[in-house]
Amino acid sequence: MSGSFLRWARPLAAALVILATWQAAGWLWAFPDYLLAPTEVAEAWGSNLDSGMGSAVLATVLRAGAGFLLAALVALPLATVAALLRPVANVLEPYIGFFYSLPKISLFPVLVVWLGYSDSARISMIAVSAFFPLYVYMYAGVRGINPGYLKVAANVGAGRTETFLRVVVPAVAPMAMVGVRVGVAVSLIVTFATEVIGQSPNGLGRLIQDGFTILSYEQMYASIVMYALIGVGVDLLLRATTRNSPGIWGETSRI
Repeated sequence: MSGSFLRWARPLAAALVILATWQAAGWLWAFPDYLLAPTEVAEAWGSNLDSGMGSAVLATVLRAGAGFLLAALVALPLATVAALLRPVANVLEPYIGFFYSLPKISLFPVLVVWLGYSDSARISMIAVSAFFPLYVYMYAGVRGINPGYLKVAANVGAGRTETFLRVVVPAVAPMAMVGVRVGVAVSLIVTFATEVIGQSPNGLGRLIQDGFTILSYEQMYASIVMYALIGVGVDLLLRATTRNSPGIWGETSRI
């Protein structure tokens, strides 16, 4: 039996056992209204696909994507420069250490004061939160390049461009991809928070909050499942990218 099959079969089997146990409990005992069996959650998810779910998914994905992209455009080059130039790292390290341990969502009221209850404030909050995992992993990846690789490239006459593409990028890519995966997850988490406490007019977070407020548990669970599906889908896409490009990402990116 191939390792690839087992990698998928084991977690799938565990999930099926959990769902079957949960469903059996729903048949044997009467669940309260706020606790749905798996079949009821699936039915609620299907019925809610036609009730504004599509526009909510689009709003959430666009906010999370915009915030993550903004964070990546700043964090990745800045981390690279800091890793290569020690004076830059010395200037940034105190600030990175201070803000890294700070609950980033605590800054959201400040952004609301500056920008109001707007998508600008929400996207800025997402970007600030995703910035730190991207920066930390990229910095570690660049600092972790084996100097011997660069010497070998120089000895065989590789130019700067060839050295960058064939030595630096493959060496940095595994850690950078870990940062990307963590950053994407953080972006989705913070998107939910900004949609709930940021008085968003739309989005999955808004649907979850509305379902909670009006006791529409079907809507609440359906939106939670959709959030989970988005996160799993994006992560699987990123993992597929690393598997299909082993020469770039390497085995260490498979976490």
